[in-house]
Amino acid sequence: DEILNIKQNKTHMVIAKIKSIYIDDQYIRDDGSIDIHGLNSLAVTGLDHYHELKPLARLSYAKPDKDIEVIG
Repeated sequence: DEILNIKQNKTHMVIAKIKSIYIDDQYIRDDGSIDIHGLNSLAVTGLDHYHELKPLARLSYAKPDKDIEVIG
């Protein structure tokens, strides 16, 4: 783990490894992905802007030689 002091805005960046995440099985899809909308999760931008999450679409992984497709 490492903590970097950022002088410009007097904040710290923490670099660390997540060791465990505990999620109720009902929010883990058959393919192993997590239903963050079902968990009523929030997103944060900056220091004080919080946003509700809602699903838009699930897309295929972007690859230079393939078009993006809606999946699942």
